[in-house]
Amino acid sequence: MERPNTVAGLIAKRDELHKLRKALESEIHKLTCDIDHLDAAISLFDASQTPRAITRYVTKHRAKKGTVGKFVLDYLRTATAPVTSRQITEAWISNINL
Repeated sequence: MERPNTVAGLIAKRDELHKLRKALESEIHKLTCDIDHLDAAISLFDASQTPRAITRYVTKHRAKKGTVGKFVLDYLRTATAPVTSRQITEAWISNINL
């Protein structure tokens, strides 16, 4: 049984809007990249001009002040053998469950 014209029209319109949204999201991504490149170029030529875009991307896993240094010193105190910076980093990552 065929769908009624109303349902078929609604489905076609939904598909059309979905394609439009996908195209617009792609365009937004391109524009964001362009803005980021311009911000980087501005900071190369004039370091005092800090674009607002830099503040948009805040690190989600930022450690509280002093916690990394405390962890490293504690790790070095308890180490029984020489350790590499990679081992310390891996221990930090496992400690904060990242």
